[in-house]
Amino acid sequence: MRATEPRGHAEVVRGLWRAAAAGRLAHALCFEGAAGVGKSVAARWFTLGLLCRSGPPIGADARPCGTCPSCKKVLGGDWRGLHPDVFVIDPVEEGRVEIPITYVRQRAQGADGDDPRFTLEEFLALRPSEGERRVVLVREAERLNENAQNALLKTLEEPPRGTTLVLECSRAAALLPTVRSRLVRVPFAPLCEADLRAVLDEARARGELSDAADTAALAALARGAPGAAVDADRRGLAEVRGILVEVATGAARAGERLEALWEVRGEYPGATPSAKERERVRAAAAVAAALVLDLECLAAGLAAVHHADLADRLLPLAHRSTSARRAAAREAALAAIGDVERNQDAAAAMERLVRGLGRLLEAPAT
Repeated sequence: MRATEPRGHAEVVRGLWRAAAAGRLAHALCFEGAAGVGKSVAARWFTLGLLCRSGPPIGADARPCGTCPSCKKVLGGDWRGLHPDVFVIDPVEEGRVEIPITYVRQRAQGADGDDPRFTLEEFLALRPSEGERRVVLVREAERLNENAQNALLKTLEEPPRGTTLVLECSRAAALLPTVRSRLVRVPFAPLCEADLRAVLDEARARGELSDAADTAALAALARGAPGAAVDADRRGLAEVRGILVEVATGAARAGERLEALWEVRGEYPGATPSAKERERVRAAAAVAAALVLDLECLAAGLAAVHHADLADRLLPLAHRSTSARRAAAREAALAAIGDVERNQDAAAAMERLVRGLGRLLEAPAT
């Protein structure tokens, strides 16, 4: 398991360690925040410190020792780690769209051919192997299906002594109200510009970003979430953004650049080519909607915009375009997202959002 200090979130985790050392740590936590902001990294670092043989680290710059047998086991092996008192459910690593009930409670044999070897309930039925603490980590807990969430309720209400459950979640609304009511919310804010740039530099050094990655563009697209920046790089969204800005500012006609959006190299999820095309449209439309929102902010005299690196190009457009044209462009982008969510033609949806941007500088109809 990779467990490193979560840049920008270390103090949040240290607060939890202090609560643990004082015997005040809640037994069920929800690490909540935007996707890619670093919640999963924080959860693993929290686990490392909670199980360290030296006890939960206390102090302004406290860190787990990283060298005791417990730390080595947490850090060892693959994403699961090797510590017998840590149970990890990670649908991202396993490539699962949802987390079924069989990850929580073992059903009758033959009821589900995809049963894991060891369920959460079976793990908690055992006594801790080392020390008095155990940790359960559930990454992207919003992927728990309804049956799995219901099966988890009793454990969240009364877990075995010494057990800490951490549900990492980007969409808390996807959790049942009965689940949310049993969790103590731990919010994770977007990273500041300096921390985000530092994380992206580290990601580049590890080879997680392409050689030609535009760090300024990725930082703007990420909105303080390093994971979102890495994802944007994989999808070629910096290049997509550049094309959309050309159309919006009148540097290129919509029809001339429409095909270029389909030619941008990028990795998009989907079981079929059409599904991948719809994801491409969804991503482009989200970028377009954010650009138009920045135009609205600039037109209102607000300096704080997501795409600050483009402010010099967007400011004249904000002053020249009308409120009605900006609203229409944003509506076109949101409508394109709605089209692909209804499995409508991806090419038509892409054309809709691009032409919406292309009309920003048109004179109002009379």
